[in-house]
Order: sequence, then structure tokens, then C-alpha cells
Amino acid sequence: MSRVLVTGVTGFIGAHVAKHLIKEGNDVFGVARTLPAMAYNPLYLLDTIEGLHLTGMDLCDYNRFQDYIQSQKIEAIYHFASQSVVSQGLIGPYNTFRNNTLATLSVLEACRIHKIPSLIFTSDKVYGPDHSVVSEDSPYSVGSTYESSKVIQDVMALSYEKTFDMQSMVVRSCNVYGPADLEMSRVIPDTIVSCIEGKKPLLEESKGRMIRTYIYIDDLVSALHHVFCKYLECMKDGSCSFLSPVNVGSHNVISTGELKRKICDLFSTEPELVPDSGSMKEIGSQIVQWHKLENSGWSPQISLDEGLDNTSHWWVEWWEKYKL
Repeated sequence: MSRVLVTGVTGFIGAHVAKHLIKEGNDVFGVARTLPAMAYNPLYLLDTIEGLHLTGMDLCDYNRFQDYIQSQKIEAIYHFASQSVVSQGLIGPYNTFRNNTLATLSVLEACRIHKIPSLIFTSDKVYGPDHSVVSEDSPYSVGSTYESSKVIQDVMALSYEKTFDMQSMVVRSCNVYGPADLEMSRVIPDTIVSCIEGKKPLLEESKGRMIRTYIYIDDLVSALHHVFCKYLECMKDGSCSFLSPVNVGSHNVISTGELKRKICDLFSTEPELVPDSGSMKEIGSQIVQWHKLENSGWSPQISLDEGLDNTSHWWVEWWEKYKL
């Protein structure tokens, strides 16, 4: 890879991946629907903005995106641009379906027309609420608007790959965390910020029982690099057995309640138990199996305790720097 495009580059995951690709010596291009207007963005917080060719663009603008791909001579695409917050699927279902499907369709069409390999990043939420332990062979499940939009995104990518014999790898990831994730609807940054502010993080009883698989951002970036490179090498041989889709997970399986208590221990505090709000129905338990990735020779390196410690230290330093 050389001229690589990262869509959704101003997001938490996109910014980290772009930084890694730049460090590896690639010529990295990034597109995002809105460009960051201030330093409170992962691109700036991670110093990824240096060395990145950044363009503001709505991927749903099909003609403009196709022209961009051709003019910049893009050779590979990492596709992260999507609505990534579960609760937004209930607040804005139209934009959730639009951003998660039409944007992906533009990317797939560009890859088909220009014969560009791609990594399409979806989610373990495609398995929905019907399965507590999920592998790549687990069936899709129609759930909330967010989950369903990710299913459509996933199906489109697999359909293009099969129909047009494209080099397109679908990756379904578990919950990702780490430095520069500023989305306060997610449990880890929300809990850390509450602790920094001297507040007791709130813990609803039902949500405290939810079980998730978590992966630290550095391990995710490593996994994505491994998957894409192995897939492209495999495709060159003409008899690839490392096929789409691939789950990305880790050994870090924990309930939300236990997770909040681990973070609180870092700040010598404890969560405050509160009645259930009933604000949003979420998947109760989801444990991601990732045997295909593990059997390919990859394994995560960062334990949950180390990752939470790294993330908490990053937040404390950033909080002090900007005097929030």
C-alpha cells in the first residue's frame, strides 16, 4: 500500500489508523463530512493532522467522491465513515441509515470501478441481541436502527465482494477504547471524566449487568493492519482461505458494572448505584469470538488493566492541559 484513503478520519478509530499508516510510510489521504474546526478532535490530539492530506466531503455525494478517488490515484481504502453511536440510531434514524449505507455504497462502487482493495469496518452489533456468544458464522439479527444499519452495510460489502470478485475485507469489531475517544455516550470516557470531575459515576443496575468484549485501540490498529495485509497477500496467490468477514476481539470480557468499578479504583472512588432509567434497550450480553484472526497468527498485547490505566492517564493529562 502507498496512497491510502481513510474515510471517517476525524473519528476516534480513523485518526488512530491514519497515524499508524503515516508512520509506516504511506501517503495517507483522509476524508470526513465536516472538518475539525478546533483542537478538540482526535486528529489534533494525536498529532495525526501532520502529514495527512485532509479533505471535507460527504461520501453520499457520489460523483464528487468518484472524481476524488480517480484524481488522487487512491490505491487502498480503510472505510470507517459511519454513524458510530448506538443511541443516535434512535434519535436520528434517517441519518443513521443514510450515513451507514449510502456512504458505504459510494466506497464499494469506487472500489469496483477502479479495482481498489478495501477494508470495510462494521461492528459486532450486526449479530444483534439474539446471541450472547458470536463468531463469524453467527447469523445476522435485526435489532435497533443502529444495529440494522450495520447489517445492511455488512451485507452490501459481502455482496460486492462475492458478485464482482473484489478485494474487500469486512471486519466486525468488538467495543474499542483508548486515548482520544471523546464520545461521552461510551462508558469508558464517560466514567473517567466523571472521576476527574470529582463526581461518582452513575451505575444503573440493569446496564451494570451487560457484558461486552473490549479491545484497546493500539491492538485494534494492529489487528486491522494484520488482517488487510494478510488478506491482500492471500489474494495474490489466487487460492485465499483467509476470507471475509473477520471478527476482531480480545480476552477482555467484562460486565459494565465491573468495568466502571475498575476505572473508579484508579481514582480511589466508587460508582453510585441509581435506578434504571429505561432510556434505551441495549444488547444484554455479547462475547465476540475471534478464532479466525487468532489462527492467522495475531493476538492482542494490551490487557484491560493496562489499557484502562493508559486511557485514564491520557485523560488526566489532556484535562489539565486544556483546563477543562
